Amino acid sequence: MLKFIKKRYLVFILLLFILMSVPLVNSDLPFLNTDSPFYLILAQSISSGQGYKDIYYPGNPFNVEFPFFYPFILALFLKIYPENYVVFLKLLSILFGIGSLIVVHIFFSNRIKRQTIKLKPFNNYYLPLIALFTCTNLWFVSFSTSILPEIPYLFFSFVSLILLNKYEKSSKGLDRYFLFTVFSLTITFFTRSIGLALIMAIVVYFIIVKRKYKKGCYLIGSWLFLSLPWLIRTLLVSPLAISNSYISQFIGGHKESVVNILKAIIWNITHYWQLISTLLLPGLFFSKFTREMSCFPFLRGLINKRTEYYTPGAFPVLFILLAFIIFGVALIGFVYHLKKRKLAEIYILCYLSIICIFPPWFFGESGNRFFMPILPFMLFYFFTGLFLLVNFFKFGMTDTRKEQEKTNNKILGRIGLIICFVALIINLIPVGRLIRANLKYLINYRHLSLEERKDYYPSWFMDRFMPACWIKNNTSPDTIFMHDYPPPFYLVTGRKTVYFTETPCPERKMDLVEIASNIRQKGVNCIVTIMSEEEKMLRQLNQQMDDMIFFPLVRFESTDELIKIYKVSKINPQAKMLNQKGINWYYKGNFKKASEQFKRAIEIDAHPLEYFNLGQCYERENLIKEAFFTYKKAVKMESSYGLAKDKINILKQQERIKNGLCSPKEYLKLGRLYLKNYKAVYQAIYCFKKALEFDSNHAIIHYELGRAYVIDEAYNDALREFETALKLEPDLKYKIKHYIRVAKQKKKEKDISYLGRSRL
Repeated sequence: MLKFIKKRYLVFILLLFILMSVPLVNSDLPFLNTDSPFYLILAQSISSGQGYKDIYYPGNPFNVEFPFFYPFILALFLKIYPENYVVFLKLLSILFGIGSLIVVHIFFSNRIKRQTIKLKPFNNYYLPLIALFTCTNLWFVSFSTSILPEIPYLFFSFVSLILLNKYEKSSKGLDRYFLFTVFSLTITFFTRSIGLALIMAIVVYFIIVKRKYKKGCYLIGSWLFLSLPWLIRTLLVSPLAISNSYISQFIGGHKESVVNILKAIIWNITHYWQLISTLLLPGLFFSKFTREMSCFPFLRGLINKRTEYYTPGAFPVLFILLAFIIFGVALIGFVYHLKKRKLAEIYILCYLSIICIFPPWFFGESGNRFFMPILPFMLFYFFTGLFLLVNFFKFGMTDTRKEQEKTNNKILGRIGLIICFVALIINLIPVGRLIRANLKYLINYRHLSLEERKDYYPSWFMDRFMPACWIKNNTSPDTIFMHDYPPPFYLVTGRKTVYFTETPCPERKMDLVEIASNIRQKGVNCIVTIMSEEEKMLRQLNQQMDDMIFFPLVRFESTDELIKIYKVSKINPQAKMLNQKGINWYYKGNFKKASEQFKRAIEIDAHPLEYFNLGQCYERENLIKEAFFTYKKAVKMESSYGLAKDKINILKQQERIKNGLCSPKEYLKLGRLYLKNYKAVYQAIYCFKKALEFDSNHAIIHYELGRAYVIDEAYNDALREFETALKLEPDLKYKIKHYIRVAKQKKKEKDISYLGRSRL
C-alpha cells in the first residue's frame, strides 16, 4: 500500500486540489480593485471582433498595458460558452492549476535527480512536500479560482524552464527543443510582462555564466523576432490609448529620479520579506492576508465578513519574529542554491529585481499576486533551508556511536514530519472555512436579495454593486457614465464609462479642468459618486461649469458612504444662477423668496431640478398639493428621477396616515421611505418609534430602527435594537449580522477617536 501511495502521490495531490478548488467556484462578476475586469473586457473585445481595445471606454481606445495571450485564451472560451462565462473561465483557471502542479512536480523531480549535493538536504523522499504545500496553499487555491493570469503564467514559466534545461543539454543549437523553447518563452512573456525576467535570466546564464553564446543568441534573437511585431504595435498605438505601458508607469512612478528608485527598493524589500512569510504559510498569519485578499471577488468578502481569524493581538513581536524566522529559513535555502549558479536561481533573482525596483503603489497590498508565480520555488528554498538546519544538528552531535546517532536522526526526522503536518493542517483551516462559506452561499444565492447579499460581501462592494444594478435596469444602453473604477462597472451595467477623479494610471489623479474636459468631450450623461471627496469635487465642478448642472437622480442607503447617481444636464447659465440663489434662500429659511427664484428659473429654462427644488419649498410652506404636482412635473421631465418619485411616495404615505390609517405597517413604510434615499434619519427614527407604539414586538421594526441608529451613529442604541429583533425573530440573523458587525466596528472606531480627543 505504501509503495502504491509513493508512486501515485501526485494523483492524490491533484484530487485534493480539485476537491478544494471546485467548491470555491461561483458565478459572481468581479467588481473589485483588480485586473480581472480588464482581462474580461479585453477578451470580450477580441471575441466580438473589435480588436484589442478598452471597449468599456467611449471611443474604444487601444489597450497597451496588458499582454494579449491570456485575454486571447479567455476569448476562445467566451466564444465556446458565452452564457455563464464566469464559471467557465474559473474552471479554466482550475485546469491551469492542475497543469501547474504537474509541471512543478516534473521540474523539481528532474532537478533532484540531477543534483550532486554532498548532504542532499532536499531529496526524492521529500519531493511530495512541494506539490502538497503548493496545492493546499490558500493563495494558490484562490488564484486558481479567479480570472487572473498568475496561475497560467506559473504554468508557462515552469514549462519554459523545463524546456530550457532540455535545450541546454541538447547537442545541436537548432533542434525541436529550440523551437518549443522559443514559443514557450514568447507565450510566457505575453501572458505576463514580468516574463521578461526569463529573458534576462537567459542572457545572464547562457552568455555570461555558461558562455554558450550561440545558444543564448539563438534564443534571444528568435524571441525578439516573434515579439517585435506586438511591441511595435504597442509603440505605435500608445498615443491613442488611455492606459500606459508598464515602462511608462515605471518612469512616471519614479519621476525619472534615482533617489525615488532607491527609496522604492528599500520600501519594497522591507514590505516583501513579511509577505513571503505569509505566502509560504498563510495559515499562520491570518491577520496579514485579510487586507490582501482584494484580488478576489467574493473571497475577500468571506474573509472579512464570514470567518473569524486569529490576529497578533497582544503578541505582535512574536508574530514578527516567526515571520522573520520563516523568511530567514527560505533565504538560507535560496543562497545555498544560488551559489551553484543554476538557471532557476538566476531567473528568481531577475524576477525579484523587477519587483523591487517598481514604485510601491504598483504592487500595493496585492503584492501576493506577483509572488504567486514563484511560490513553488519559495517552498523549495524553505524546505531546503529547513533540512540544511536539520542536517547541521544531525552531524554536529558529540556522541558518535552509530546506534545513538541513528536514534537521534530518527527523532529529528519525526519532529520535522510533525512540524510539516501541523503546518499543513493550519494551512487547510482557512481553505476549509472558505469552502464551507461558499457552499452555503451557492445553496442560497438564488433566493438571496441584494439586501441579504450584504452578509456575504463587504459593505463597500455592495455600495458599488447595488447602484450598478439600478443603472442597468433604469437607464438606456447608450448612456455614458463617470465612475471611480469603470471596468467592473461596465461589466455589470454594459454602459460606456469614463474615469472620475481616478485615471487608468495609478500614479496620477485628474484635476477639475481635466474632469470638466472629459464631461464635455465624452458626452457624459451621469456621474456616480461614492466618497465625500467626489461629492466635494462635483460641487466645485457645478460652480465652474456655467452651462451645465448636476442633480442627483437617486441616492442609496449605505452604512459607510452616501452613494449618489447624478444627472449631467445642460442649462441656461442665467437659470442656473437663479436656481443657486433659490438654494441660498432655502437654507436661510426664507422659502417664499426661494420659490420665487425657482419659478423665475423655470420661466427661462424649465428643468426637473428646479421643479424638485420648488416642490421642497412648497412642502416647507405646507402646500402639500402644490408640492405633489410639482414633483410630478419633475418626474414627467425626467422619468428616472428617483428622488422626485420617492418624494411623491412620501407625500402619499403621509396623507394615508393623516386620513386615519395609523398602523405599524404604515409607519414602517414611511420610515423606510425616509431612510431609503434621503438618510432623513430623524424622521425615520420618529416613524419607527411610532410604529413600535402600536406593536412593540414587531422584529422587523426593531431591525429597521437599528439600521437608522447605525446611520445616526447611535451605535449602542442600534445594537440594543438588533438584539431585540433577534430575540423576537431568530431567522433575521442573516439580515442583521452585517449591521451588528458594522455597528460594533464603528462604535470601536468612535470610542478610539473620543479617547484620542480627550487626551489632547
